[in-house]
Amino acid sequence: MYLIRGNDQCAYLTHAECKNQNAADEWMIADTLEIQDALEQGILVFPEPQQTQHIQRIQSILEDV
Repeated sequence: MYLIRGNDQCAYLTHAECKNQNAADEWMIADTLEIQDALEQGILVFPEPQQTQHIQRIQSILEDV
């Protein structure tokens, strides 16, 4: 799973994959970094986030990192 945290302190899932290899896909990393750059510049990339229990749980985990 590729997660980033936006300036709004919300966690965003950009990609997910399931495969036999243990290496990340380079294009997914590059795409995730482009999304993060856009969020940091204030460009709306995702629809308005919904505050679900899952998002709150992810936020709690990211705060501990």
